[in-house]
Amino acid sequence: MHPCWNVPEITRMIFESVDDDDEAPWHVQANGNYYRLAVTCRQFSDPALDLLWREASENGILRVLEFLPIGSWDTDEEDNLEIVLPLEARDWNRVSYYTRRIRNLCIDADQDRDPFTPSVVEAMITLPPGTFLPNVQTLYCTSLSKLFTYLPMLLGPCLSALRMSLGGPISRLSVLGSIASRFQSLKVVYLYHVDESPIGARHVSAFIAQLTRLSSLFISTLEERGFRYIAYLETLESLTIQSLVERPFPDPRALLNPQSRTLFPRLRTLDLGVSDLGAATNFLAVLKDTPLKALAILSRSSKTAPYSTALFRALYAGCDSQQLTSLTITVSSSDSLASASSDDALKADLLRPLLALRQIQILELTFPSGVIFENDRLVDDMAHAWPNLKVLMFEGDSLVGATRYPTLMALLSLSRHCPRLYRLSLSVNATEIRMDHASRAPRVVQVMLKSWDVSYSPLDSPPKVARLLSSVFPRLSIVPSPESGFAKKWHDVSRLLPELAASREDERLLIVAERSGDGSIE
Repeated sequence: MHPCWNVPEITRMIFESVDDDDEAPWHVQANGNYYRLAVTCRQFSDPALDLLWREASENGILRVLEFLPIGSWDTDEEDNLEIVLPLEARDWNRVSYYTRRIRNLCIDADQDRDPFTPSVVEAMITLPPGTFLPNVQTLYCTSLSKLFTYLPMLLGPCLSALRMSLGGPISRLSVLGSIASRFQSLKVVYLYHVDESPIGARHVSAFIAQLTRLSSLFISTLEERGFRYIAYLETLESLTIQSLVERPFPDPRALLNPQSRTLFPRLRTLDLGVSDLGAATNFLAVLKDTPLKALAILSRSSKTAPYSTALFRALYAGCDSQQLTSLTITVSSSDSLASASSDDALKADLLRPLLALRQIQILELTFPSGVIFENDRLVDDMAHAWPNLKVLMFEGDSLVGATRYPTLMALLSLSRHCPRLYRLSLSVNATEIRMDHASRAPRVVQVMLKSWDVSYSPLDSPPKVARLLSSVFPRLSIVPSPESGFAKKWHDVSRLLPELAASREDERLLIVAERSGDGSIE
């Protein structure tokens, strides 16, 4: 055997490149590649078993319990495992040989049929705390079985990530207290389907307030003391709040006094689901030079006019302008589109505070009633302000009339100043194309833009539009809205673009060949 197999680290790296053919994740099966490697020889056994058992569900735990001494366990009429004899500490040695390899544990027991009988649970909790599953790092809980209540005693000190679904009776939230007291060093916490009542928020807030090393948090909501705690938490880097209904900080000025510490000092990613943009504005109001890199806001109210100005000002004042690279704001309404009004459309000039965010690479804005552009000036300013722009999307503008779209010529600024732009969603008025051939500004060919969602953009002459676009964006493909009355004409533009681009390339090659003295084109 080659000497490299004597190094466990190299063996493990090689084995990790093998795709296990186990079709049932979280369930250890005796027919996968890792199993075959484990029974090949002693040198392969440990590395292969580590990979075979690194993920397990409650079924995997029940399977490993079958390694208890023969005669100490049996199955009942429903094929559930029962412990029938008292167990000694040495009886668990063979079981521990496998359970110490488990790194990720998933508890997804059926609420109507829990596989853990009382005798099994009683036997496991008699072990010294943390010795049954000593090396579990990530715990996934999609439901609460009998075993769940005892997990704090079964898990070792390595647990760093918790992903739980806590739907159902509010009484289930009481288990959070025992988890927090046992694992205060948790770094990643995802809590799904938590009751959004004040009682639910109180339980979750009390749980979060005990975690001192939290770096990533995903929750439905918190109460005020919970928000205050995470605001001063110096380890928090990622925060997602699904349902922010009320103002999280009733008095932002009290938190921003000169004597107070910097709030959210290490926050890099913020994702807010809010009832209206006012709640998001209140949250952003407590930020000051926060090193945010990505911000996403989802609002369930279509009323943008009363809050948009304050929101963009708070964003400009609270974020480090040299750090933010991604901004996504989506305003969706449960009301029908017919109930929306163009009076609720966002005026593009309100976006001007965002021009100070010089490092923006991704900007996605979705408003049900659209965005109003009075002229091409703001598009030109955005192109100058954001040279690193890669994605620019203005969506949901079906109610804005063609006279309030920027013109097609506005795209020329993007070609000159945004060389990395590869995805665009912007409605333009392409009915009039005014070519200024006397202009001193050179037409720059931008080869990165490959997708443009024209949405409801109107146009008159597909050949004229295609000629302009092919000269500036030779790799562009058009995505029109199927509901637009101009969809057929934009499809004509899409058909013409590759033909015109090929003709321009042939012309370029011909010129190069003529200048080099060779009249042939390869």
